[in-house]
Parts: sequence; structure tokens; C-alpha cells
Amino acid sequence: MKTKLWIPVFLVITVASLFGGCGKAEPAPTVPTQPSPTGITLQESQQIALEFVKSCATFQYDGIADTLEHVDTMTLRCPSCWTFVYRFDSRHSGYGDRASQILAQVITPHEAAITVIQGEVTEARMDGKWDMLFQMMVATEEESLRIAEDFLRNSPTYKYDGVEGSIKHVETLEAFCPYCWGFVFEFECLNTGYGDRSNKQVSTGITRHKARISVSQGKVDGGTIDDIWDMMTQQEITPPTIKTAEHN
Repeated sequence: MKTKLWIPVFLVITVASLFGGCGKAEPAPTVPTQPSPTGITLQESQQIALEFVKSCATFQYDGIADTLEHVDTMTLRCPSCWTFVYRFDSRHSGYGDRASQILAQVITPHEAAITVIQGEVTEARMDGKWDMLFQMMVATEEESLRIAEDFLRNSPTYKYDGVEGSIKHVETLEAFCPYCWGFVFEFECLNTGYGDRSNKQVSTGITRHKARISVSQGKVDGGTIDDIWDMMTQQEITPPTIKTAEHN
């Protein structure tokens, strides 16, 4: 079951740096012009995909121009829709602009799949790992769910007296940013309270909890238990103070 995001997510993603010139590359192969209802031809779309690859941060940083080649074209089920596959080598490992990183100097092959719909690049993945549009590693929903469950399992509340086998994923909350999800879990503890209660007096008895955990780009960036306990700061959530206006 999926619903809308349950907490606000603040994320600014800049993609302007994706476009710009770079060194020489092999020209796009000559293909027959195929008119479409939108007027965008296969040849024009392939050229758009080629220029996108040439302008991406990974290729601009250390792509070897002589190795860039078009290897496949897939026709999609919509007018003027194709996915073009290109291969090229880089002089170092990694993705994106790595100017500030320590890199392994090794020839690294890449494969980029660029989807062009009616003249616009709508999706671009490199090696199935790197999102070329958003310049970030791809994190799937399945991987993010595992990350959220591991975070809960290792949280002080569950580690102290969580009932083994009681963790149950009950809902997924969609977020309004790339590779962002919220996950809702139910679980049980043997005693009352939250966090590490080793030095506290607790009441014995099965206690049911509900945890909400948000994962953005493969990292946990928020979590609460019963809307009372902040899993990031390990303290109770303080309700906002509302001041009453004074009138003379």
C-alpha cells in the first residue's frame, strides 16, 4: 500500500551542470530518418542522446572520446520514444565530476542507456548504478526498505528488548524526491519505554510500537517511534510551542 509522504523532505537537486561542451567524440551513426506524429525523428533523437552522453559529468571529466560508440537502439511503445545505448571508457573509476576525489587510475568501461521521449531525455542510467540526470547513485525501493529495516533492528529501542521476529513492514510512503521513500513498521518490545533502558525502571509487558523511517538516496534521514521518540537524536519529540498573541 502506498500513500503520500508523511514528513517533509527538503532536497534541492541541480542538473544544470550536465550540459556543456567536451572533447571530440565519434559522430552519431547515420540512420534512416523516420518521421513520427510529433515530428521528432529517430536520427534527431539519437543525436540528442549522443550529445547528452558527451555533455554528462562522467564523460566530461575523463571520458576517452575515441571509445564512445552507439551499440543499441530500443523502440518504446509511444510516438517518438527510443532508448539509445552508448559505451565508452573513462581514465579513472567512479562517476560524475570527481575532481575533489582520490581515484584509482584505471581504464573503466561504462554503458549508458539514454531514453529520449519526443525530443527530451527523460531517463539516463550508467551501468545501471548511476542516475545521469540527477547525478547520484541509484537506490531502489527494495534496497531502501532493507536499509530502513536494518536501521530499526539496530536502533536502541529494538536492540534493548525487541521481540525477535516481530518486525513487520506494513506500509510504504512515497516521497517527492528521487530515490526517497518512507517506510512504516510495526514491532514489539518486552518492556515499556524507548531507547536504551538499561539504567531505567521499566514496566514488564509486551509493548507494541509503530516506527516511521525515511530513506533518501540510500541513507536514513529521519525516523520516529509512535510519533513520540526521535530515532535520530534518541530523545522524546518536543511539540512546537505556540505562543498566544497579547493584545493591549
